[in-house]
Amino acid sequence: MNRVAWVISPPEKGSGGFRTICTKASYLDQHGFECHFFILPGSEAYKSSGTVAEQIYLWFGYKPKSVRVEHTIPCNFDIAIATAWPTAEFVAFQSTPLKLYFIQDYEPWFYPMGECYLRAENTYRLDLKPITIGRWLSSKVSQYYPLSVPFCDFGVDLELYAANKNYREPFSVCAIYQPGKDRRLSGMLIKAIELVCTYDSRVSFYLYGSNQKVSTDSDRIHQLGVLTTSECADLYSRCSVGISLSASNPSRLPFEMLASGLNVVEVFGENTAYDFKSNAIRFSETSPEGIASALLSSLNETQVDCSELASIEVENQMFLDAVFNYQNNTVKPKGDTLVDVRTLPVSINDELAQLSRDVALINYKISADAQTPVCANHASITLFMNIDFDSHTLIRAAYWLRSDQSDLKWIDFNRNRDQLEMDISLPSQISSESILYIHLYSSDVITNQSLFLGEITQLISPSASESVNDLNRDISFGKLHFHVNFSQVDSVLDASKDASIASVLKSIFRR
Repeated sequence: MNRVAWVISPPEKGSGGFRTICTKASYLDQHGFECHFFILPGSEAYKSSGTVAEQIYLWFGYKPKSVRVEHTIPCNFDIAIATAWPTAEFVAFQSTPLKLYFIQDYEPWFYPMGECYLRAENTYRLDLKPITIGRWLSSKVSQYYPLSVPFCDFGVDLELYAANKNYREPFSVCAIYQPGKDRRLSGMLIKAIELVCTYDSRVSFYLYGSNQKVSTDSDRIHQLGVLTTSECADLYSRCSVGISLSASNPSRLPFEMLASGLNVVEVFGENTAYDFKSNAIRFSETSPEGIASALLSSLNETQVDCSELASIEVENQMFLDAVFNYQNNTVKPKGDTLVDVRTLPVSINDELAQLSRDVALINYKISADAQTPVCANHASITLFMNIDFDSHTLIRAAYWLRSDQSDLKWIDFNRNRDQLEMDISLPSQISSESILYIHLYSSDVITNQSLFLGEITQLISPSASESVNDLNRDISFGKLHFHVNFSQVDSVLDASKDASIASVLKSIFRR
């Protein structure tokens, strides 16, 4: 059986992209694979792997073989799959025999031209094997790869999203509204809706996809928030027109709208022209007035024919075929392409590349340890004195668990021969998983000036059954090397009050 490591960032409720990941993983499970989800270290410090596993099952109905946070993928895995650009570098570092990149959008376009844009683009140059959702996206990223880029057509659950003969509200429009995603053109959408409301008093709108509200006093704009798939299907069955706008790869939503018998409005561009076959799509100019014009035209059209749409089974089989083709080395090469060689970048120094890799792997390890839930009521920190401190330099720490910092406390390190030590008392009972923040500072007792040294975080769990009771970590900030131990002890001193007394007692008994 092939063991598959899907590297993910924890999902948001209602995420269509994450639902697609779960659908593909479930299909692989049914065809001789065993799928595990690995949370990218550092991507979500506020959730343990257990919490993420519960949310995946609750929100998407899928239960992978395991959900875990680890700084590296074990060697007994056959396939690792990156699922978004931040996960690609992590997968590229692994020793897994086959490393895939499941690409659902052209993610550089999520950012203005700058560091994030270039970092996202550079993931297409890593030694990963791509599979895309949609034909346009395959064409878009093919410039980065020597072989043809396998793709999956956008498939639809044709049982859930089905055209029916039920009564539809004749001037009702459903529209995906996601202001947190610039590529969904939410500002342009709202302006188009305002135009239509002014132009035709019969039209009403149902916005969904986000809990962020539009500021409006119109009783013809209904805001439904995030919907389940069944709630979406019910909405589509009642409306006459659907709007789903995208400035990058199309969403799956317009295909589901088409399957439900809706006429659909989408902005026109090379990114949208590749994947739609149905003549029910009304492409609009990329302006509020263009969208409004296409919408009004669609209201006068009859119900669409959705016979050209692919099923979700066809989409999943295309994904499986791509995996098999990579395993069997049967992906076809591309034709020759011309390369402009007048200007080429300086080649990356091998030693620098290795150094960068080493630093990244260390950071993954630190982040993975921080996300390991610890059932602890005590933390001890030791700073090894590998550098000289002035006699008037004080090393201090601020720590807190509550998000509003209402429980913030300060504590000083105490000198013990060639090292500094500090003990922190934590609440013996907490109601839910919480992040312990420890901020380290050096302070000059003469000038009263402080210098921030670094931050240590740790996920603290209220339940011993779901966490470890003891954890040791070694963390460095430049030349400063700290050893941190989190543990469960029967009784601990109130460190904010009694740390200095404890230090004196320790020094006496050591003499």
